[in-house]
Amino acid sequence: MTLRGYFDVMDYGAKGDGSNDLAALQSAVDAADAAGGGTVWLGPGRFWIGNGTLKIGQANAQHHINLEGINPNTTQILCDTSAGNAAIYLNLEKYVTINNFSIINEGARGGIGLQLGGDAGAGTQTNGNSVEHLFLQNFDKGVSTSGGLGTSSEITFDHCVFQGNNYGFHSANFNGLNYLFLMLEMYSNSIAGFHIEVGNATVIGGASANNKNDFYIAGGNDGQVKIIGFRGEQPTDAWLVAPSNSYLSVEDCIVHPRANGVEVMRLAGDVYVRNCELLGYITWGGAAMTSLTLERVWVVTPGTDWSVGNQYSSATPPFGPGFRLTNNTGLQAEARARIFGVYEGSNNTVYPNGDYIQVVRPSDNMRCMVKV
Repeated sequence: MTLRGYFDVMDYGAKGDGSNDLAALQSAVDAADAAGGGTVWLGPGRFWIGNGTLKIGQANAQHHINLEGINPNTTQILCDTSAGNAAIYLNLEKYVTINNFSIINEGARGGIGLQLGGDAGAGTQTNGNSVEHLFLQNFDKGVSTSGGLGTSSEITFDHCVFQGNNYGFHSANFNGLNYLFLMLEMYSNSIAGFHIEVGNATVIGGASANNKNDFYIAGGNDGQVKIIGFRGEQPTDAWLVAPSNSYLSVEDCIVHPRANGVEVMRLAGDVYVRNCELLGYITWGGAAMTSLTLERVWVVTPGTDWSVGNQYSSATPPFGPGFRLTNNTGLQAEARARIFGVYEGSNNTVYPNGDYIQVVRPSDNMRCMVKV
């Protein structure tokens, strides 16, 4: 018996035995589209789609088509995206759910597992969607948003796993924004588990291991990211990198780097770090008129890398008496650092609380960190 609103891909010729099922899956999606919406039921199986793309919402009518499997082990969509194509493209669809299956590229690493976007028109086009219990492996980008394809925003990712990609999640530009990640898992992604150009995202909970960077925030003034309650294990580079003037908040996180006392965060803009165990040190570029706030943070730094006093030279170590977060010559005028309850684990030091403002003296290239 076929339930109203459900479109079983087996009824449209899918076999789920590794033979090419793209035409059958697309027929089920098109039938749901023609009916004004519904749930496309994948069921158990290994659904091979080759180097093609399963297009959801291709009629551009926002018919609210869901795509549902049983679980990521039992339901798998297998593909070859080595030529750069996307396995699944969610286009101009709102308030849909994609859940409970794997998308695995069996060709050379490349392409996209799930592409979110729209056309070239204005306004929010693909939004209000929920991506749940999805496993994505061996892509250039596990999930990619926008990239000139129209706005995708207000999307929730719940218990998704990005493993063995170049990028797990990649937001290309300001056409992709407002993402919520719940219990995000990222493993062995060679460039970044989570990469966002601009836009804002919140990550609540989750874990990682063996990515190059777990988080890379490239987005300048529009890069607004909040990370709460995340546990990062052994990234091969810094755990979090934000080279532009982003607005970041990192709270209640634990990071175990590849070794105690190596760089954990590489930052430039406005950053708030609270109640975190980092087991490494922070590099902060201190762009003009930005601030770094550390509140109840446990760090580990090599040697005597931290000190508090009046000034230091921008030449080579050892610096004179002064305040610094690393061997860093990039601090600019009016860059503030606020320190509250920071504990350095390698020499059992609690650093003096204070609010410090950075002033550059061009005459001798000395920097003065004045406590205010």
